[in-house]
Amino acid sequence: MKAPRFSVLNKRARSVAMSLTAALLSAGCGPSGPERAIVTGAVTYQGQPIANGVIRFVPTGQTKGPAAGASIENGTYEANLKGGVVVGVNRVEITAVQPRSDPAGRDIAAMEGAGVQYIPEQYNLQSTLNVTIESGGPFVKNFDLK
Repeated sequence: MKAPRFSVLNKRARSVAMSLTAALLSAGCGPSGPERAIVTGAVTYQGQPIANGVIRFVPTGQTKGPAAGASIENGTYEANLKGGVVVGVNRVEITAVQPRSDPAGRDIAAMEGAGVQYIPEQYNLQSTLNVTIESGGPFVKNFDLK
């Protein structure tokens, strides 16, 4: 017995539909989201490099997108995760914790996950620092906190 003709057409239609769906889905798999740029630099406080801290770039004003950040180690940072910092105006937040040692010389702040924030609020919680990130990059942005 021959299979009805419509079942062959249904198989072809399903095959075409699946191919179109795959093509549409793969077209949307390219880079998405806001444009970003890698930003590196140095961070000092009162003329001294920040030994260990964090720098965050938070889009502000007309700039939309996720915040970006990086660890500050020995006074330098490189914000490169997921392509870096969103292009446009970003508020900059810098934090660093004063190391505290126990009698054995171990860093208590690192063990407890907390310590004394020694960078003034005007550079972190109430940051007045803004930086404009242009297209392209990488860029060098240094911060000398007083």
